[in-house]
Amino acid sequence: MWHASIAGPGLSRATRRRWALKALRGVGEPGAQWEEVGAVAYHVRRRLRPDEALTVGPVRDLRGTLEGHVRWEALRDELPPAVWPMAVAEVGRM
Repeated sequence: MWHASIAGPGLSRATRRRWALKALRGVGEPGAQWEEVGAVAYHVRRRLRPDEALTVGPVRDLRGTLEGHVRWEALRDELPPAVWPMAVAEVGRM
């Protein structure tokens, strides 16, 4: 699944949606997508095309796994501290 989330103080819902859709331009199945207005971000999730699925292999949920924790640690310092609570809730603690 492709997933784009756009958040930012002062960004309208329409702007966040437009940027999220732009981030996914050219990938996935546009007819098989889900949009969600979150408390902080606008989310767009889009199903992979069959050719993309062959490239990435089977889907795995990394939340609560060692690999997920390693990935979180690698990118945590690049995220604004204000979004850490939301990210920690999504990733889960090890």
